[in-house]
Amino acid sequence: MAKKTTKRSRKATAAPVRKGLALVPRKNQSSEEYWKARVASFRDRVVKVFSRSLGKDAAQELGFHLVDWSGDLYDLGNAIENHEPLTDKELKRLLLSFLVHAPNHINAAAFILLGWPVTDFFDLGAVKGSGKGTRKPGARYSETDIKTLGRDARRSKPSKE
Repeated sequence: MAKKTTKRSRKATAAPVRKGLALVPRKNQSSEEYWKARVASFRDRVVKVFSRSLGKDAAQELGFHLVDWSGDLYDLGNAIENHEPLTDKELKRLLLSFLVHAPNHINAAAFILLGWPVTDFFDLGAVKGSGKGTRKPGARYSETDIKTLGRDARRSKPSKE
């Protein structure tokens, strides 16, 4: 791995620069099976690394939020690499699936790990509500939370055009 250098200092920073992340499946294993195994391994490592600082339940929730949308990422990666040419309809469905699923998981993971609420960084009006959570990371959802999540999910479904 090459070290990233800045023009000003020409000293190596701590941030490594990766060159090419290829998924190389083992013999008799599809790239999708290999991906799923890598995702599970990554989730387990996240839980192990963060259990001490966050507590086991919050670390497990962090791991969940970091990987639950990985299937969408896998599909998006395949579309970018053009391994499977997609029709316009398939591309729209893939992007909608990714955009509906991934952001909330990423936001939840960021909040669990960093304690930062979601902000409308690009000032698009993309964030609604107070930003104040009612449930601690790792705590179980209440029946009210589950009903609210279901209602909000139905409201946020994209309209058919």
